[in-house]
Amino acid sequence: MLCSNGTFFDSRESSYSGSFGTNQGGWGAASAGRGSGSYSIQGSEQQGTIHFSYKSGKRLVSQYRSTGERGCYSFDGQTFCY
Repeated sequence: MLCSNGTFFDSRESSYSGSFGTNQGGWGAASAGRGSGSYSIQGSEQQGTIHFSYKSGKRLVSQYRSTGERGCYSFDGQTFCY
């Protein structure tokens, strides 16, 4: 989530599970993560980069571009719409 005051919050969660044979066994794992910090945007409404600075010291740069459809943007090749 990008906030208007230049801060951000992110979170992720993933898991998988399965079974084999006649459900006599299975496997699975789950993970989660959260982060926050500040961000800055360089570019236009159509395309540019977002620079993320996490409180932990980690830095990340993400490319974005408008897909041409209202409210839809591609971030590093993955499209999101609001």
